[in-house]
Amino acid sequence: MLFKEVLRVFLIIVGVLVSGAGLIAALDEGDLTMALFSFGILALTFLVFRWHPGEKPLFVCLDCHSVGQPIITVRGSLWLEVFLLILGGLPGILYSLWRLTTRSQVCPRCGKPSMIPADTPRGKELLDSLLHSDLSIHGERS
Repeated sequence: MLFKEVLRVFLIIVGVLVSGAGLIAALDEGDLTMALFSFGILALTFLVFRWHPGEKPLFVCLDCHSVGQPIITVRGSLWLEVFLLILGGLPGILYSLWRLTTRSQVCPRCGKPSMIPADTPRGKELLDSLLHSDLSIHGERS
């Protein structure tokens, strides 16, 4: 799992550096077509590596008993990360790795990092208690 994340960050860094360098060179030469192409490559890099297809499992919040998908939060600034990566060098790579390690899945309802998969023993126990206490799947009374 760690290998996939490191490879993902490496490919993002390469995509940003290559497209960023192309964008800067194109703008320096006044070539608008090349600048738009480089910006498109940059945007595509972020879209491809932020999109995760597939069926998503249900999660249950241990605090507010909300059922659904957790929200992934990342500390730091995306704009600062892009700026540092375009400049290149060690600070951009270190900042990207730091942001990668500060990801957490939080409950969309209460904002706490206490979501667990619904197919675990504790998740099934919480779902059973929710169904037996006449609560709907969204946590509202029927």
